[in-house]
Amino acid sequence: MPIDLSRMQTLSSDALAPPVAEAPWSEVSLPDAAVPERGAGGAGAAWYRATFQGPSSQQAREAWAVYLPFLYEGGQVWLNGEQIGQVQEGSDSLQVRWERPHLFALPSSLLRAGDNELAIRAASTPSRSLRHFPVVSVGPMAELLPRYDRRQFWVRTMPQITAVVCLAMGAVVLYIWWRRRSEVLYGLVGLAAALWGVRTLTFVIESMPVAHWQLWRVVYLAATGGFVVALAQFALRFAGVKARWVQWALPLYGLLGPACLLMAGPQSEPFVNRWWTAGLIPIGVATLAVSSWGVARQRTLESAILPAALVVAVAAGIHDYMVS
Repeated sequence: MPIDLSRMQTLSSDALAPPVAEAPWSEVSLPDAAVPERGAGGAGAAWYRATFQGPSSQQAREAWAVYLPFLYEGGQVWLNGEQIGQVQEGSDSLQVRWERPHLFALPSSLLRAGDNELAIRAASTPSRSLRHFPVVSVGPMAELLPRYDRRQFWVRTMPQITAVVCLAMGAVVLYIWWRRRSEVLYGLVGLAAALWGVRTLTFVIESMPVAHWQLWRVVYLAATGGFVVALAQFALRFAGVKARWVQWALPLYGLLGPACLLMAGPQSEPFVNRWWTAGLIPIGVATLAVSSWGVARQRTLESAILPAALVVAVAAGIHDYMVS
């Protein structure tokens, strides 16, 4: 049975090797979300450590591993004073955001039958972001591998499939609209699908040169806002609601976030993520209400697709807001 380390000791440190036991470690519950210190550019690097019981002599031949659901900014994994794994950290020229899970084999030559010390370095975060650290699991490789495979599927494979399907579907529907310009709803659906495909690429693209990062974040925010706005416009037309000022205000708000980031620079991203993204949530909720009203009036299976898409959109917006 894997051991889930839901409490570990932590110490803020830029050291590239685990700090000594006499250092001022403090205990923390996992998952952890460390807030940057006042005036700091981001949450600094930190070490997390814990002691666990290794396999008994009867289990010594069984391969063991350590599983991390994520290590967003990269870092290192150490066992009993020796480094056993590394996830590339960001640098002055490279921006990273590792969504994928990590599974590191524990060398049998280092693994003891009694107490073992596991130490993990979590790299510093950029632009006043929170430093997230997960619950860590240690145990037989055969029992941890299914956890790794499940998360790998949902956070890596599924986003790749979603991006390809949405971009392809968006292209087809937009082509239909191009041939039949009077069918505005087709255009809005195609645009929403394409924008969701672009947005999903944030789970696919995990590293990028720093010089391109801000532009990519602008594109990501524009895709997120554009998706919500396109669905809102669709819902208004679908339900027969005529509010011209709303139809003008929605695109303006959708462009506000990416425009602010583009003009104010990377340092504005935490502000944009927290306040502009928060504004998308009530827009999504209101759109869900309008579309549900339209479904109640029409009572068709096709009309129920929009509320389902909006539930996904609102959930995504809440997720972005909570992790910003």
